[in-house]
Amino acid sequence: MTSSETTPAAPSAWDSAVLAGQPDPHFMQSDAWADTKVHTPWKVSRLGADASPLPVQLFRRGVPALGTLLHAPRVAGVKKDAVPALTEAVRRHASAKDFAVKLEFFQHDDDEVLATFLENGWMRTRASQYRFAVALDVSGTEEEAFARFKKRARYEVRSAEKAGVTVERVPLTEENISTMVGLVNVTKDRSGAFFRDRNYLSTAWNAFAGHDQGALYFASHEGEILAGAFVFTYGTTGWYKDGGSTRSKPKLMAPRYLQWEIIRDLRNRGVTRYELGNIPAPDAVESSSSAGLYRFKTAFSDSTVRYLPAVELPLRGTQKLWHTQEHRYLGAYSRLRHDYWY
Repeated sequence: MTSSETTPAAPSAWDSAVLAGQPDPHFMQSDAWADTKVHTPWKVSRLGADASPLPVQLFRRGVPALGTLLHAPRVAGVKKDAVPALTEAVRRHASAKDFAVKLEFFQHDDDEVLATFLENGWMRTRASQYRFAVALDVSGTEEEAFARFKKRARYEVRSAEKAGVTVERVPLTEENISTMVGLVNVTKDRSGAFFRDRNYLSTAWNAFAGHDQGALYFASHEGEILAGAFVFTYGTTGWYKDGGSTRSKPKLMAPRYLQWEIIRDLRNRGVTRYELGNIPAPDAVESSSSAGLYRFKTAFSDSTVRYLPAVELPLRGTQKLWHTQEHRYLGAYSRLRHDYWY
């Protein structure tokens, strides 16, 4: 794979605190994600390690007639014993207008941790982020990482390489952004899946690339770009964040080879875990419209992840209305704005 080389950027003070205070943290707790959301109605509000068992990045947004919601997306490493102190820290941090705190996790499902949250006044709530994912262990030697793929995936990678598919890490130019957005839109039209618009995507990509935590990759054959992916990294974890492909030359398996070359590149940059993102619940695959996506991703690994469910801490009486009507509000917002509220 060819690539454009860059000098790694030093972590910011906030990123350094999160990387030290949250085991295997999620990119939504990063400075780059805050830079992404600053262009939206969400306003960053941080809880430092000096006031909490661990540093937590939250975002605040107003809801008409109810007040403001505090949202802590994808927090990692919350231990059962830390829940009471974290709860009190969040209460102290909240403003008078905040009616609730929604907390979503980037850690494996744990009945004891969840029970402790519920004992401390939190309640189960609707998640804004996916709960099931495929996460690949890409540590060890390159041969060991490749051997963890299923037989089908290994065959398709070798087949694509033999057929002359190439992968390149490319600079984030306006031309390359346009090409990538075009691939995303082709996939959107084909699958019916929801994707953010060009402005949101390019803002996020530029934010993470600016922190040396994002990279754009294209898979090509004989000069024709067949597939693309934008990948986020944070600490030693990488994420397949956005992707798209054409229907041209499907037998070449360019998307499969693209992922392998991304993994090879990420390993060289210190990544040991690569998450392929959202999948349907494993026990409901056949009834899901994403069954094909599930099969593609699980060909890289049999290991699927189930994250802790989202929880919400009531702060004002208006939280009760939000708790029961949030789905209606989000649905109406989506229909009117053609966008996702979170």
